[in-house]
Amino acid sequence: MSIGAITNYSVLGASQAEVSGLLSTNYQQGVIPNATVTVYLTGTTTLATIYADSSSTPLSNPFTSGTEGQWLFYALTGAAYDVVLSGGVPPNAYPAPVTFTGLNSGGGSGGGGITSVNTLTGPALTIAVGAGLSVSSVGSTITISLGTAFAITSFTGGSTVEVGTSVANPTFAATYTTTPASANITNTEAIDSPLTLTSPFTSGTVTGTFTHTAPETTIFTLSATQGATLTAAQNINWEWAIFGGVGTAGATSSVTAAGTTAVLSNGNVLPRLQLGVETVGETFGPFNPSGQVIYLLLTGGSHTFIDAGTGFPFAFNAPITVGFVNVNGVTVPLYLYQSTNALYGTYTPKVSS
Repeated sequence: MSIGAITNYSVLGASQAEVSGLLSTNYQQGVIPNATVTVYLTGTTTLATIYADSSSTPLSNPFTSGTEGQWLFYALTGAAYDVVLSGGVPPNAYPAPVTFTGLNSGGGSGGGGITSVNTLTGPALTIAVGAGLSVSSVGSTITISLGTAFAITSFTGGSTVEVGTSVANPTFAATYTTTPASANITNTEAIDSPLTLTSPFTSGTVTGTFTHTAPETTIFTLSATQGATLTAAQNINWEWAIFGGVGTAGATSSVTAAGTTAVLSNGNVLPRLQLGVETVGETFGPFNPSGQVIYLLLTGGSHTFIDAGTGFPFAFNAPITVGFVNVNGVTVPLYLYQSTNALYGTYTPKVSS
């Protein structure tokens, strides 16, 4: 429900002070302290439901005005009320009840509330706020605020690609708790940067081509402003590819690229294991050789291995240096490891050093 304030003073109106039987030449407001205030639904004798504050704390009806004569209560908006003032503290008291009719919340004596906002006028106005905002009123004060704290809830569009891959016109998407006032995307290569987004600031395409022939990261940063400026980042990473699989023994240093695979000199095909160099503690497989050897085509040439399942040393021959040219025409220095023994079963080699 929506409630607002109605307030005024209990006064007799213009009156002359009397001193030693003589009336003053000036007139006074004639404030009535501690008057009885009774609130009815307009045109009826039905007592209205009223409140002590904007949080809907109940207020008795009737109630007593303050010693300074002010009275204040809150009531449902959209309705009219009659206020009857009586009593007081003699000699400052009402000789007969005084009635204010047709008051509405937010308006005080005579009702009406706000009658103009900028160029809009009228006996009553509706203030509408957009998504993500809230409006509240206390007396004659209206407060518009963010209903939900502003945050970037997602920012997507990054990727990891093989070294030499060209990434053209990458597109990014964002979501927020509430629509920002402005937003842009910058990148560390200064290509089409900054890219100014347009309302609702949820997507943008960076015009340009990004490519690297060695491992590299380009950072794309979203900056969105709604009161404060918040940021989020996405990366495009260029990484070496490494490969592994099973095959017949005897492959040489001649290795060619075919899509996401590496083809050995003896025709064996090794699937790509991942984008990104291997690390100590990393495992590969499981592989299931049947009288075959296990091959690993890696970036490091001095690794030792254990079997991840048993923890025992896993024997590989000394690696062969390979000048591997990937599918993007970039020469990558790799090393081809071949298991020392032909194997049967399931194995998961782990890089131990």
